[in-house]
Amino acid sequence: MRVILLLLTLDVLGVSSMMTDKNLKKKIEGNWRTVYLAASSVEKINEGSPLRTYFRRIECGKRCNRINLYFYIKKGAKCQQFKIVGRRSQDVYYAKYEGSTAFMLKTVNEKILLFDYFNRNRRNDVTRVAGVLAKGRQLTKDEMTEYMNFVEEMGIEDENVQRVMDTDDIRNFPLYSSWNLKHQYEDEAIFSFRSYLPICCKLQFLSPYFLFHSYFPMF
Repeated sequence: MRVILLLLTLDVLGVSSMMTDKNLKKKIEGNWRTVYLAASSVEKINEGSPLRTYFRRIECGKRCNRINLYFYIKKGAKCQQFKIVGRRSQDVYYAKYEGSTAFMLKTVNEKILLFDYFNRNRRNDVTRVAGVLAKGRQLTKDEMTEYMNFVEEMGIEDENVQRVMDTDDIRNFPLYSSWNLKHQYEDEAIFSFRSYLPICCKLQFLSPYFLFHSYFPMF
């Protein structure tokens, strides 16, 4: 029942409208950078926090039922690179990162992409995050207005918005072409890396687990 209510709420907000778009793959696949993040608990997206994600790329499978997210997080002078795999059930993607995560995407135009997710960590703390990804480093006035309206609709306070782009100082971060898929299973992904990493980066891969009712009991 709770997941149904979540879907209805997001549908009213227009977040799920893109999920049935026949051109979805073309709209969301490519190189993206995190510009802004907002969270129900702002400390969850402060510098050094695992939900302060610096995106680099999104890859989409057939009909976008499977999605690959490439990003890194920073802790002081060190950073860690991640590839997270999400699978779609109805209009929501589910993935395993810092506990359990359910997320949705919304396209605004070819240059920006809005996203919203719930994260339940290992201590059962639930955080809602609303972010905007872009092809460049800045948003136009209209795009910023669109994002702030999105944040408000998601029930997050304006003062909890942070500009993440200004702390995205990792250069030479490899894109998708530097990753080589070796094996793929239903509940396990094994990848090899064929390019260099910045000295401060440590590579980490996560095995996806997507049985909704077993790992995401909050719904």
